[in-house]
Amino acid sequence: MSRSRLAAALVIPTVIVSLGIVLARRVIARDLPAFTSVLQGGIRFNTYIGLSLAGSLFGSEGSAVAAIVAAVLVPTVNVISSLGFEFLRTGPSSLLALLRAIVTNPLVLGCVAGAAANVSGLGLPDVAATVFDPLAAASLPIGLLCVGAGLQAFSMRVHARAIIASTIVKLIVLPGLSLAALSLLAVPSVPALVGLLFQSIATASSGYVMARQLGGDAKLMAALIAGQTVIMLVTLPVVLLIGKVVLG
Repeated sequence: MSRSRLAAALVIPTVIVSLGIVLARRVIARDLPAFTSVLQGGIRFNTYIGLSLAGSLFGSEGSAVAAIVAAVLVPTVNVISSLGFEFLRTGPSSLLALLRAIVTNPLVLGCVAGAAANVSGLGLPDVAATVFDPLAAASLPIGLLCVGAGLQAFSMRVHARAIIASTIVKLIVLPGLSLAALSLLAVPSVPALVGLLFQSIATASSGYVMARQLGGDAKLMAALIAGQTVIMLVTLPVVLLIGKVVLG
């Protein structure tokens, strides 16, 4: 498997979709806080669901590829999201401000720390692993509980364009572009299907945390997470079936 081809087939569609959301932000988002939620909703994915499904559907090879896909896409998505929030804070700004937004984002810092630990081979002390393992296992349900607690009544008329646009982009457009890229770059079947799986998963609960902490539209983000998660139950099997036919 060529990791570079797999990475390119996932990163390029993500960047294209992000640029499309930026260019269309005045049409699909009523204000800048809503724009950040549409951006996150259009590219962010639930890593835990992806890792679980990859192992269940494709066995040990799927789990190994899923780790590579997550290592490529998680930093990419968090860097793009950080830039979106920097745009919310300052509008078009200097390169220094953009770099600051990236290097101070806790999710980006977490990715860098994890990569450094993995490359160095040091890992965590046994005591620390004993403490952090249960917290890591609980992170998905805790995140979903936070999203559920954040769900509030809001005007569908006001947010309809944002919800519809972000959901279509995340569950249809991004998977479609990714499928085309994976096919054009001739990525082998199992890695390609695992990559397509990640690109087809609903946006993650971590997007709600970022929206709350960095001034985004948290109510809209909570609605996007809940809505996409339900709709994904219909779209994901269809996308994977089409992917299996196209990718072999």
